[in-house]
Amino acid sequence: MSGAVILGLFALDLGIAAWGAPAAVTLRGPADVFSSLAGLHTAVDLCGLAVGGGLFIVPAFAAVQAWSDVAFRARTIAAVNILNAAFMTGATIAVAVLQKAGVGVPMLFLGVGAATLLVAAAIRTTMPKAR
Repeated sequence: MSGAVILGLFALDLGIAAWGAPAAVTLRGPADVFSSLAGLHTAVDLCGLAVGGGLFIVPAFAAVQAWSDVAFRARTIAAVNILNAAFMTGATIAVAVLQKAGVGVPMLFLGVGAATLLVAAAIRTTMPKAR
């Protein structure tokens, strides 16, 4: 749950930070990128996305393993992996279609961040209360 919120917030922040950024005209090295405030902001956002992703996916996979029947655990994990691959492929196609339609990278991050926060809120309202 907290991983999804972290993912959503950092995606929104990255979208806002990239909104007015000019397109790069030439290649820049790591020293050039990290010497600018915009480069550091982007690096922090990407690190936040990585941390949020870890906090989201590790408990999710642990729950799949804990909740699956021992006799079907390997098949359940395989099915989850297949579903993950299908959703990643579908998301890649959706992003390609959106980019072809003219949606820029900042708007994509804003959309992903907003959708992630909406899903996190929906999950929070449907989860049973802890005892």
